[in-house]
Amino acid sequence: MIRRLCVRPCHCFLRPLFAIFLLSFLALRSGNVSLSLLRAAEAGPSEWPFTALQRPALPEVHRRDWIRNPLDAFVLAALEKAGLQPNPPADKLTLLRRVTFDLTGLLPTPAERDAFLADRTADAYERLVDRLLCSPHFGERWAQHWLDVVRFAETDGFKLDRLRPEAWRYRDYVIRSFNNDLPYDRFLSQQIAGDELEPTNPDALIATGFYRLPPEETNGSNYRMIRQDILDDITDVFGTTFLGLTFSCARCHDHKFDPLTQKDYFRLQAFFTPLMQRDWPLAPAEEQAAYRQRLAQWEQTTKAWRAQCDAMLAEHRRAI
Repeated sequence: MIRRLCVRPCHCFLRPLFAIFLLSFLALRSGNVSLSLLRAAEAGPSEWPFTALQRPALPEVHRRDWIRNPLDAFVLAALEKAGLQPNPPADKLTLLRRVTFDLTGLLPTPAERDAFLADRTADAYERLVDRLLCSPHFGERWAQHWLDVVRFAETDGFKLDRLRPEAWRYRDYVIRSFNNDLPYDRFLSQQIAGDELEPTNPDALIATGFYRLPPEETNGSNYRMIRQDILDDITDVFGTTFLGLTFSCARCHDHKFDPLTQKDYFRLQAFFTPLMQRDWPLAPAEEQAAYRQRLAQWEQTTKAWRAQCDAMLAEHRRAI
């Protein structure tokens, strides 16, 4: 359980926010863990992201028969305040088009249209939604929003804009996660520390591709500057994606609007500074062992032949 405690005002929001993420998404995986969230300050009106969630009272409306769920009350209240009336209920064809577009981004096929219009059962719409949620197109449709948030691209960017031949694996991991209904906490923890938490799970290793998404200009002229730019991008994307805060403003100065200092920025970045890019084999340990065994056999079998080839090449190189 996460408890909220009010303490003396302070502008160091980073530590409790990052603690929420690490503890709730990583430590809770071990089982019965009790967490205490120390609140960094009493949030003022301009700091609404740091206020506790509250359940507002339902507004009073005239057409209470129109309300099917609590959210409808707020929609209807806004309409009545503007002097507007709700639209009449949509017909079946309109509902079919809307939900198919929403969940898959595609039009319903003629066969799907005819089948739904002919279905007179009371739960026809609910079964339609279930079918669309089980469609592989659901993951393809909704994964794009996450990929936009983490700035996914299949090229390096900048002038060379070289292709990243393995980037598609991260894209497909996100699609699979949506289609397999992967729990959100595990979806996050795999991307942040999948290699540590699930080192034998290929999907968890692919998920850490999150750290390989920043644009990169590896021309070798100023490696330290390029690496710092990559760390800055990771820090910025981590803040916006997982904490909902624009950390990039605090790179050069204390944030002018959010309660984030420049010191907070580099404290967060310190978590990512030890990261070094490396390639991971995706094959299971048994396959890797079998490969090494066959490779050793091949090297032994071809040892004499390869020595002859090396001698021939060396002779020609000397001639050149």
